[in-house]
Amino acid sequence: MAPTTRTARRTRPDRSTAPRSAAGRAAIARRALIAAALAAIVVTGCSSSPSAGSTAVSTTTTATTSASGLPGDVPGDSTTTETPSTTEPTGPSAAEPTGPSAAEPTPPPATGYQPPPAGEPVDGDCPFLTAQQVADDTGQRIGQTLIVPGDPQPVCLFVRSDGGDLATVRALSFATPDEAAQAVDYYLPRDQSSLETKPDGWSGGSLRTDDGSIYGVSKGGYAVIATSNVMTVAARRLVVDAIAGLGW
Repeated sequence: MAPTTRTARRTRPDRSTAPRSAAGRAAIARRALIAAALAAIVVTGCSSSPSAGSTAVSTTTTATTSASGLPGDVPGDSTTTETPSTTEPTGPSAAEPTGPSAAEPTPPPATGYQPPPAGEPVDGDCPFLTAQQVADDTGQRIGQTLIVPGDPQPVCLFVRSDGGDLATVRALSFATPDEAAQAVDYYLPRDQSSLETKPDGWSGGSLRTDDGSIYGVSKGGYAVIATSNVMTVAARRLVVDAIAGLGW
């Protein structure tokens, strides 16, 4: 019998220890890079979203490949880059005013004196000033005297002989000196009139107008104001005579 020849079985090389080709190493490196990128996406997606006005930090991991072609062979093989991203705040800006604007205008305070509604003038004599006194004070002839009833004194109106306005005299009484002074200020604003102190002990102002002049003064709780179609001196004479006739 012929001797039996045994054929040796070919041994399969151990792939775990066999050296990899350059193409294999490159494929492994690509897979590692893809896996690292997917892991970064998952980590970023699971993180909580930044609140309004805060800064979100995104992390990007870059794998490095060693000379052998395998990732992780070199210490510090991953690089983390922080990229700040800002989110526009959803609330009102701190620079925007929330209250009413400090440039809105403030309404002026109410005046201390408001004249009563004008009544209808009627024929009558002025109780504190005669027609002759008015003619002497203004140098004009009086055609008619009218009064507007009031309390405590009426408003006296004097008309020229040709029907034009000549003079108006008001005698007013108040509870306090301040109220009397405010009445004078109503007809003669202090920033527009000249200071007057006649008769003695009284104070107020005078003002030239397009129609003539105004003169008014107060003392204690009393105020007397006169308008005239001529110069200020005539209005002052009317006030002085009216005060004397009132006994104030």
